[in-house]
Amino acid sequence: MKKRGRPTKLNDELTNRIVEFIQQGCNQKTACNLAGVPYSCFNEWKQKGNEGNEPYATFFSVISRARDEHKHLLINLVMAGARGLLPRPADWKAASWLLSKGWPLEFGDRIAVETDPVPVSSMPPMNLILSMPDGTQRPTSFTEAEKILCAGFTRRDEPPEESEPGNSDGINIGPRFNP
Repeated sequence: MKKRGRPTKLNDELTNRIVEFIQQGCNQKTACNLAGVPYSCFNEWKQKGNEGNEPYATFFSVISRARDEHKHLLINLVMAGARGLLPRPADWKAASWLLSKGWPLEFGDRIAVETDPVPVSSMPPMNLILSMPDGTQRPTSFTEAEKILCAGFTRRDEPPEESEPGNSDGINIGPRFNP
């Protein structure tokens, strides 16, 4: 069956132009603009490449490799600056800045965000409904539910002592912590 529609503009020459711009540090949108490819077309190619359609899958493999090579070059510059191998100390700072902007999740500044705690009063009230043995349901307060469900159990604010009976559920495994 013959393909319908316009033939694709994607070819080796266009791929090489986009790769060259990416290797020089351009992002994908700028590289496409400089190569004369609308970014919307680039995104369509990306979708087709993700589906495994050729030549788009190969195109995106080459583009991703070019971006990774540029990232590797910048990392090498930063590492060389850290080792004192560059002629000027400022050389690695530009590479570091590019890494932080191009790959913010990996190399960007991590800013701690202070959040205000949620006041307890803004929480909605908790409605408890007990299902009774006769099948009826009864709204109740937390205190009343605790009395009904925990009847016969002693309430403790502290954990039981190691030597207290019933602490090990019938299994004596010795002390919990060895100093």
